[in-house]
Amino acid sequence: NSMMGDAADEHAALFGTHRQATFFSATAFVNKAANGLGILLAGFALDTLGTGSGVATVQAIGVLYGPVAGLLSALALMPLLLYRIDRTQHAHILAVLTKPK
Repeated sequence: NSMMGDAADEHAALFGTHRQATFFSATAFVNKAANGLGILLAGFALDTLGTGSGVATVQAIGVLYGPVAGLLSALALMPLLLYRIDRTQHAHILAVLTKPK
C-alpha cells in the first residue's frame, strides 16, 4: 500500500490533482478480480483433473501448486521493475507537494 501511496503522490505532483481514492479503489477492484479469477481457474483445473485420489491426479495438482504457481508469482513481480520511485524521487515529490502555492 505504501507504493500505491507514493504513486498517488507522484500523480498529484505531476498533474496537480489528488486522486488517491481512484488509485486505492482501483487496487481494491484488481485484488477482488484476481481473487475471483483464481477461484475460477482452480475450479476449472479441478474439473479438468478430476477430484479422484489417484496418483496421477495428485501429481497433476502438485504441478499446478508447485511450478505453475511459482511461475505465476514470478510474472506478478515483473511490474515492480517499472517502479521508479526511489528515496531521491520521493523527496522531490514531497517537496513539490508541500511547496506553498
